[in-house]
Amino acid sequence: MNVLLKYGLLIAMIFLIFSSCNETYVGRAEFKETKILSHPEIIDIPLSKEPYCVRLIKDSIIVVNNDCWNNRMLLELYSLKSKKRLAVPIVFGEYKQGIPNCKCFINSNTSDLFRIQLGCECTVLTVSIDSLLKKGYLSYISKFGYLNLAKRYYTDVFLTDKEHYVAYNAFYVKDSLYNNGFLSPLLKEQINPDSLMNTERFYINYKVNGSCLFVNPKTGKIWSADFYRDEISIFNDNLEIERVIKLGDCISPVCEIDNTLHSIMPWIRYKGKNIRTFIDYFVTSRYIYLAYIGKYTGDRDDVSMEILKLDMDGNFICDYITDRLIHSISIDISESNLYCLSYPDKSRVPVLLRYKL
Repeated sequence: MNVLLKYGLLIAMIFLIFSSCNETYVGRAEFKETKILSHPEIIDIPLSKEPYCVRLIKDSIIVVNNDCWNNRMLLELYSLKSKKRLAVPIVFGEYKQGIPNCKCFINSNTSDLFRIQLGCECTVLTVSIDSLLKKGYLSYISKFGYLNLAKRYYTDVFLTDKEHYVAYNAFYVKDSLYNNGFLSPLLKEQINPDSLMNTERFYINYKVNGSCLFVNPKTGKIWSADFYRDEISIFNDNLEIERVIKLGDCISPVCEIDNTLHSIMPWIRYKGKNIRTFIDYFVTSRYIYLAYIGKYTGDRDDVSMEILKLDMDGNFICDYITDRLIHSISIDISESNLYCLSYPDKSRVPVLLRYKL
């Protein structure tokens, strides 16, 4: 029995050692540098209420992705130099009746290509900004459909090869009780499925899952910066987690049934106050920038926020601390300026800002 007990303990220790290799606990001391960002320049471009995102592309064009409820023009282009809207009728082209509600994913300055996610159609278009300016109407380079199991609008859906895409599983919940039966937050499926496959679930999960999801251009690994936890998971092509980076803020919310909502299927929510962690990202040819709120509770007077700069191997380079809440970040090609949105004086209409890095 003693021999068996010793072998059992040895196996357990080996398992713990290997399983712990997947996690890296990172404190603020791991950053090589910390900088305070303050006194930004205001870029005077007219914006509508609560746009999905506003991004810099090609260091000269501002792409504004409006909310369908607040603006008829879902996509607008502005010249960064003149601050004037470019005369591009981009609501025409194949979509002659206008573009359906869409979300643009322009989270890199390494290409003139970006993706438009048409959530109501479960479709992703790849668009060239050069082609858009040259032709004067919306046309796409490629197009694919995806299952409605994919989380839409706030998390990207992208191709891993010509036949498959990766997305965040909309029904996944990281909770031992209310997980809807899914073990992985990501899914990899064939493009253009025959049906939308409305998979059954046990709970309605709203604002309890999602991540900033993208491919590292250097390593090809899939990064997932969680919306509600202070952790970054790095996956391989088989969607196996190879590494987890935790910031050390110990943000790990617990789910509960929301008894204030009455429906056939129970709703779940997080206990306590509103929680958000990673809210946005931007990738350059050398670095990855992650917008991180942390323990922000929804009070706009609480302006503690960070832009975390990492190299392509996941090492922390710089911790930028902003003087206000920001989102929709972009970095210019020289990596000397940060462009972002902020809401002044509790207004629903944001302003476009430029910080010197």
